[in-house]
Amino acid sequence: MDETRRKLLVTVAHMHYIQGLTQKEIAARLELTCSNVSRLIRQCTEQGVVEFRINDPSAKTLGLEQQILTAFRLRGDCVIVPTGTTLMQSKAELATAVVKYLSEHLKENTRLGVGWGTTVHAIGQALKSADNIKVADVVQLVGCIGMHDTDTDGDIIVREFARYLSARPHILAAPFFVQSMVLKTMLVSEPHIARHIARFDALDAVLAGFGSTTGASSLSAIFKSGLISDPESKALKEAGSAGDLCGLQFTRTGRLVQNAVAARVIGISRAQMAKVPRVYGMAVGPAKVDATIACLRSGLVHTVFLDEALAQAVLSAI
Repeated sequence: MDETRRKLLVTVAHMHYIQGLTQKEIAARLELTCSNVSRLIRQCTEQGVVEFRINDPSAKTLGLEQQILTAFRLRGDCVIVPTGTTLMQSKAELATAVVKYLSEHLKENTRLGVGWGTTVHAIGQALKSADNIKVADVVQLVGCIGMHDTDTDGDIIVREFARYLSARPHILAAPFFVQSMVLKTMLVSEPHIARHIARFDALDAVLAGFGSTTGASSLSAIFKSGLISDPESKALKEAGSAGDLCGLQFTRTGRLVQNAVAARVIGISRAQMAKVPRVYGMAVGPAKVDATIACLRSGLVHTVFLDEALAQAVLSAI
């Protein structure tokens, strides 16, 4: 662009954007037609004379959301919330966002499968003030850990969700993990447990957190429960387990771990979860980076909810 042309564009830009003159007023002052002025205003942005910036705090997270969707080829949405000053604050922020999202996507006839853990529990707490969401059924996806913690065990969380969603609760009356395949075979053959497991085939949506499978991690409810011993934890680690999604163990590449330890979990199978139309996964905090990568690469999650710090950590780690 020659200097004369640039000066004309700068003049037009200043008159239109700074002085607030209309195209007709600019045309009169510069002795141009209105169509010429319109073309010059358009060229101001096309050729970089004028640049726009929107001071929107959400713009940064929108960029992160798109990067997560692209990186993991997710078929649904990505929702990123600001990271709080504490982990609990971040979970509360996430829970509020999840409830808002669910209010726009769940229907009264929805059969909702629910996982367990502190993040899912936080969502249950947020549902207390959401009187516009109702579903038909809330189904426990994995057996009970037996810690009797309201923020961990699936049966308590399912009852909580069902109460606030005006739904029928379906409790899986079995342990999360058993000591032998013989015992698992016997339990899943029990009529009431078999009927419950069959419900997984008819789910419309699943809500589950990404669990850490590192035994030393204080974030891992599996290991805090004491159900899995140190040798069993070591066996999972040696098999490459990096993340847990409703009892399903995945490596960092998204491959399902299928060793003798993982096989003794009682809960939804990978094949059953793969048939669920909408799987909502979530995690909070950079410590969950490996678990998040593993679960997102599993190909099972459609929509993900993360806090900003975790989203950035995930993108930096892949």
